[in-house]
Amino acid sequence: MTNYNAFVRQATGSDMLPFQEEVLIATSMYPKTIVKAPTGSGKSLAFLVALLKAKDDKKWNRALVLSPSRELTLQLAEVFRSMKSGVTNTVCYGGHDFKTEVNELREKPDVVFATPGRFADHLRRESVEGKEFDAFILDEEDKIAELGFQKEIDFITEHLGRLTFVIRVSATAGDMLSGYHTVECKTTLPEDRMSFYRISVEDHDHKALALLSLLVELVKSGKNAVVFFNHREAVDRLADYIEHKGLPVAVYHGGLEQTERERNSIRFRNGTSNVFFVTDLAARGIDVPGISAVIHYQFPVKEEDFIHRNGRTARMLESGEVYVLETEEELQGKEYLRTIDFVEKQARFEVPAVPEQLWETLYFSLGKKDKVNKVDILGFLTKQVGVDGKAIGRIDTLDQMTFVAVRTSVVNKILKLGRGQKLKKKSVKVSVCK
Repeated sequence: MTNYNAFVRQATGSDMLPFQEEVLIATSMYPKTIVKAPTGSGKSLAFLVALLKAKDDKKWNRALVLSPSRELTLQLAEVFRSMKSGVTNTVCYGGHDFKTEVNELREKPDVVFATPGRFADHLRRESVEGKEFDAFILDEEDKIAELGFQKEIDFITEHLGRLTFVIRVSATAGDMLSGYHTVECKTTLPEDRMSFYRISVEDHDHKALALLSLLVELVKSGKNAVVFFNHREAVDRLADYIEHKGLPVAVYHGGLEQTERERNSIRFRNGTSNVFFVTDLAARGIDVPGISAVIHYQFPVKEEDFIHRNGRTARMLESGEVYVLETEEELQGKEYLRTIDFVEKQARFEVPAVPEQLWETLYFSLGKKDKVNKVDILGFLTKQVGVDGKAIGRIDTLDQMTFVAVRTSVVNKILKLGRGQKLKKKSVKVSVCK
């Protein structure tokens, strides 16, 4: 078990949780397992580590991991790669270049992370042979059913080979299935590790100012926050208002192109922006470790959506804060809010000075398709441009581009000295990512 604990440390910096150890032991003993665990319990790492152990035990040759959204698919693949196991993998999801996926599937990677619709499309077009897959993980099965993907799931499972290793993951109890062993997370619920605060305001003008004040307070304390809205128009409007006051904001909603959503997710993940304005599209899809606070600027109608939003914080046994900003009118019909023991927090309208931005994200025009990796980018910046490695933060390499967090103090140097230089014998364009 020590080796697999090392994989978890590689990905998170922490040791394996008791629940993750329980999943690892159970999946070692049983070929089919149901994992019941709430959002934020560490279930993704639990089944990914179990998948690695089963590979070492020669229980499968190729594995398919399905999840309900492109965002979650990318998150799972990123976590898997961060463990640095050496097991080959690729991703397939709507909005991704189909030809790129076909080429990567021809290489027969060990693990394919995919959304149901896109993988079913590959099966229909015969760009992948389903019979080659003998391991299957179905993540967020309850959400997959809710989103109406059951036909695709049935189609896919009919085309898979004889399954020797299966894990089905759900936050809800679901149906008991014959032949499956069940592991249920019995650690404290994320809600038990959350502090709930309510900020009451008179009207929407006061509400926007109270939000700005709260965000500045959190950021100055070294915290980050995800702010939820019901409508993309409200996301854009409030983001413009907050950024005009000098606080960087990353936004995420269905009106953005996939590349924009990926770029903004990276800006939040790498700390360039400590504020993330989103719609409910991100309530399940975004899994960023260490989110300090969730803020409800607008409230969902359903209590279930409220719970999923809150699940972005207090993950992996950490604590978290939940804030609601509301007028008395907005409380109408939201009975679920009245059952929560809120701590009343006074709205502040005198906003302190916005903290200086210490990090910026740079865009590089080369990526994986150009055979460029993180080490290449780091070498380019430290050796060719002459930047101190301590001024370079997280590096995210995508298919056709790379994003790098750097200290603001070295941005101009990189833009000036990096202009016209080549990386892997190819010209590279560098610009500030906004």
